Amino acid sequence: MNSLIHIVMWRFTGASPALRAAQAQQVTDALLAMRGQVPGLLELKAGPQVAGDGDWDLALYTAFSDASALAVYKAHPLHEQVVAL
Repeated sequence: MNSLIHIVMWRFTGASPALRAAQAQQVTDALLAMRGQVPGLLELKAGPQVAGDGDWDLALYTAFSDASALAVYKAHPLHEQVVAL
C-alpha cells in the first residue's frame, strides 16, 4: 500500500530537561488521542526522546492515505488542539 509519510520533531522551550520532558509527554498524549479520529490517518506514532541529550524532545511519525488526507489532518479540530499546546 502506498501512503504519504509525515515526520515532525520538536524541541520544546522548557527551562530544564524535566520541564521539556513534561511538555513532550503532554503533546504525546494529545497526539496519541488522535488515533482513529481523523479520516485517512492510517498510522500515528509519537514519543519523547528517552536516551541522551539529542536535538529533539519529541518525534511524530504519521502515515496518510494520500495528500488530501494530510490536509484533512492539518485542519482537523484535534490537530488544532495539539498545535495550541
